[in-house]
Amino acid sequence: MTPIAAAQILPIERADRQTWRAALWLIAGVTVLRVVYSIWLSPWDLLGDEAYYWAQSQHLDWSYAEKGPLLAWMIALCCKLFGNTEWAVRLPVILSSTLAALMLGRLALSITRGNQTVAFWSVVIFFLIPAFVGNAQICTQDGPLFVLILAITGVGLRLMRRWEAGQSTWPDWLLLYATFGAGVLLKQSVLLMGTALVCYAVVRFRKLKIRPVLVAQQVVGLVVFMLMISPIVVWESRAGWPMVHHTMGHLGLGGDQVGSTPKGNAAVWVGNTVGALVGAVGPAALGLMLWATVSAYRSRKENDPAWRDRFWLICCSWPSVLFFVFVSFYKPAVPSWPLPHVVPLVVLMAELVSTELPRLQEKMIAWRTARRAGDVSVKKPGGAFAVLWGTFVWYGAIGTLIVLFPTALGHIPVYGKKIDEKVLSRLTGNRAEAREVEDQIFAERARLGDRPVVVTRHYQQASLLSFYLPPGRVVTSAGSYVSSRLSNFDEWDDTRLDAPAMLGKKMLLVGGDLDRWSGGLKFERVDPINNGNFVGVNYAGPRVERADRRRVAGK
Repeated sequence: MTPIAAAQILPIERADRQTWRAALWLIAGVTVLRVVYSIWLSPWDLLGDEAYYWAQSQHLDWSYAEKGPLLAWMIALCCKLFGNTEWAVRLPVILSSTLAALMLGRLALSITRGNQTVAFWSVVIFFLIPAFVGNAQICTQDGPLFVLILAITGVGLRLMRRWEAGQSTWPDWLLLYATFGAGVLLKQSVLLMGTALVCYAVVRFRKLKIRPVLVAQQVVGLVVFMLMISPIVVWESRAGWPMVHHTMGHLGLGGDQVGSTPKGNAAVWVGNTVGALVGAVGPAALGLMLWATVSAYRSRKENDPAWRDRFWLICCSWPSVLFFVFVSFYKPAVPSWPLPHVVPLVVLMAELVSTELPRLQEKMIAWRTARRAGDVSVKKPGGAFAVLWGTFVWYGAIGTLIVLFPTALGHIPVYGKKIDEKVLSRLTGNRAEAREVEDQIFAERARLGDRPVVVTRHYQQASLLSFYLPPGRVVTSAGSYVSSRLSNFDEWDDTRLDAPAMLGKKMLLVGGDLDRWSGGLKFERVDPINNGNFVGVNYAGPRVERADRRRVAGK
């Protein structure tokens, strides 16, 4: 046995332990760096959605107009502990990314029966995909959704193994339904994970032990699920089911988008959805995931238990991703929707990498050895894997730097100024906009008084101003009256423009035009001031026809 062969065989177990230990150290190190970055180095102001979820956390409730309450609850806890700071708002997604990396590694260990090298590469790949880096930086539901999707994947894997083996599955079914319920508290799209169960059952039907107790398990599981989502059901029934209408609108089934006609065409919508998925995950990463999926299918007859587990991962990802692509054929889809459902495929990709990368390294060693010996007949190793893996690493590293330090794009020759004006200003200009509004309130205090209500045309702008203006400023959105966007600002007692306490107030109307403001809200008079804003004197409530149309569309 050659020394190289011995080195590859003898220390395998020790190397595996060190590899998993290295993965744990990597997770811990990345988490610490992210917290340090978020507190002291991040150039990002809060984005509109982040500020909106923070505003929800300041109005704790059983649910909200568009999404469940879980993210708002998490933000409320972090801000209670660390104050209303940007990094506290983002702490839930930082910790969610940490937990998702740990769960991904454990899932890889389960799929491969303890192969710690695959678990290590699962963690590395997860930290190198730009979309996943961004979801650990920007506070939306997608970051915590990674955790729920991986939880459903892990619980479902155990369920399928025990189901096919004819063992008791009561705890697994109940835990699965409870996990689905927790997911709905975060984001309704988690229900798409139900397609994994359907696809798996259809393909593996002959392997499943179908017994009468299965019906009872589903009934009890549904009871558990309903108990988990009961906060949403109670809130929705009182509010007129706005979340249901909102979800239907996103799916092109009417809802709160009834009467509206999507702009563009199917080719553009599909192109945007697929293009955003390729750009966010990376073309090389998607290529390797597809390769791993095909490889798993081709090896299905060699080891049925291994194929069963890999097929479950495939069912947990591709059907949900393809569903959003299908939606984009008849309406625009939000580009970020498919991203969380790609996560289980990381394990398949890590399996492929742990197999192909050592082969590539061996070839590279042989090539370098030959070159040192003067043998130029040996060709440098290449091939599809080498190209895809190298591209993935570079794409991930550059993408991560751009996500962390986007202001560097403003220094690109020729295009830097345009990027700064059209993109970076939305990432770093919200604090400055709030300062301008506060300065204008001070400059116009003779007409506005000491405590004017700040009114914007969009809920995100209202949320940002609410976060960055000094505490005590009342900020709200008139979007449902001057356009067609219902939001939680229309529900909260301290921000509702149809609340009696608002009558007679002086208001600073931010942006827009006089006709739009006058068409939606009633004042004694509206005076234009600097920066395209207006002073509304003696507020008399919303115009009735606008309020009625808002209630019909939203509820």
